[in-house]
Amino acid sequence: MGNMEYKLHRFTRIMITYNEDRRRHYVRLWYTNSMNFLHENYKKLNLVEFNVEKKRKMIYYYKWRTAFLHKKKNFECKTDGAKVL
Repeated sequence: MGNMEYKLHRFTRIMITYNEDRRRHYVRLWYTNSMNFLHENYKKLNLVEFNVEKKRKMIYYYKWRTAFLHKKKNFECKTDGAKVL
């Protein structure tokens, strides 16, 4: 009976240690992914770069669209003039 109690007590200590190690591992993982200041700075800089690139794309699209509509309007005016003649 004493040997069984010792084995159960030892098993319980092993499980408690395992759970503490798991918690410690996941707390470190959480800190690395969410609270790491170098990583946060890297994400912030990427966000700025993304917004700058987005603004360039918007400007390019706006200029392309105005040029396209202008050409379309001129082409329609020429075809309407040809129809009248």
